[in-house]
Amino acid sequence: IDGGYQIESTNITGQNDGSIRIILTDHSFWQKRDISAARKMLEDAVAELIVAANQFNDPYDKVKFVNDWLAENVEYDEKSLIDPTGMTEADKAFVNTVYGTLVERRTLCGGYAYTFSYIMNRLGIETLYITGATCEGLHAWNAVKLGGDYYYIDVTWADDNQNENVVYSYF
Repeated sequence: IDGGYQIESTNITGQNDGSIRIILTDHSFWQKRDISAARKMLEDAVAELIVAANQFNDPYDKVKFVNDWLAENVEYDEKSLIDPTGMTEADKAFVNTVYGTLVERRTLCGGYAYTFSYIMNRLGIETLYITGATCEGLHAWNAVKLGGDYYYIDVTWADDNQNENVVYSYF
């Protein structure tokens, strides 16, 4: 929320010489907003979700609750995926962030996965943020540790925007 830059590196498609592309994203939008108000909205949203999840004693139930809450209450921001050139400065600042996911209630796979990981870790449940590729392209998901074992979970694919149902194929 404090603004600044995000640096991302990716392999250059078709290059086998170890070349990478560096992408520098300016998130100075936050410097133009009331940062303390934005931080308060984020902290309130996080606290509300954590209190609701802590109504459950079993870690599995907490994981399922957060998965379901994100799938039911956050919109997959297909607009920013289809036409990133049409994104506003605000859209760029929110996409794939915990703020965008919990306050703006819209995100892409990175935001779902990063927010899930953040909330799980705040609940004391060990979680990994994983990035890679699927048949549909680059993607982000999680692995959550329950009972000493890791289980993959994909909140993005749990969100069925068309029917407003939670899909458990990747839970």
